[in-house]
Amino acid sequence: MIKNYENHIAPIGFFFDFFPTDIFNIPIMPVPMRVDRIFYGEPSYFIEPNYEDILERDFELEINFTQFYTIGIKNLIAYANEKYKEINNKSLEKKLIKQWFKKSTNIQTEITTLNKDFTYIIIKFLEMINDVNKNVKTNHNSDYKSACKNYFENIINYIEKKLLDNEIEILYKGEITTQKIYYVKRKKYFPRIVEIDTINLENGKKTEKGFVAYLIYDDLLDIFNYNLKLINENKSNLFNYLNIENRRINKKINIFNNRKKISDKFFKIDNIKIENLI
Repeated sequence: MIKNYENHIAPIGFFFDFFPTDIFNIPIMPVPMRVDRIFYGEPSYFIEPNYEDILERDFELEINFTQFYTIGIKNLIAYANEKYKEINNKSLEKKLIKQWFKKSTNIQTEITTLNKDFTYIIIKFLEMINDVNKNVKTNHNSDYKSACKNYFENIINYIEKKLLDNEIEILYKGEITTQKIYYVKRKKYFPRIVEIDTINLENGKKTEKGFVAYLIYDDLLDIFNYNLKLINENKSNLFNYLNIENRRINKKINIFNNRKKISDKFFKIDNIKIENLI
């Protein structure tokens, strides 16, 4: 069984990947894949972007966040279940999944830098997908592969700079402070455990938890470098988000009314019905 680290907060963010698998038909992916938290029914911290910042952009296609997180969390649960079966020869108990989700949505903290990072990743995705969609309408032609490649390179450059800067803003000792992601000793890099304040919204208890920020950036860098490698070698088919059946992710802006747009700014993950995903 995978070891459980009770004093960890285990942040998880979601993003649009581009290469589906048997498990991930629509590759909206969690990063990092901390399935151990689900195994033990212990909380993750969901890294959420700035919804208002995203929705205020002048995009024709916008994200339905309910569907985005529903698919992403469903993919995480499916992957956790596969890994659990490999280790234990049986399916993951539904009560553990429900316990994990409930605890996760009751955790409050601030990891300012990661919120900004995932906002950036999603906005750049939307810029890319909207440009492609616009070109299809005007020219009836678009180089989707080239657009994806440019997107991958953009995110790789962004993450590399974040690692070079070696700083992360978090809530610690009641204040927003800046900590290092790693330290260097004898020309070797060592990830730091970043300590943050957390509040359990169910009982009001405040505790300090740790997480390895470097792991998140390193995983993202590996993913986008691997995607770039696949696209350069033509080894796998790109998932085309413009052709999703029933347009489960992308919505035309003109079908949103003002009330819908405002409500999406205040989207809450805990409104997702976890019972429907297990």
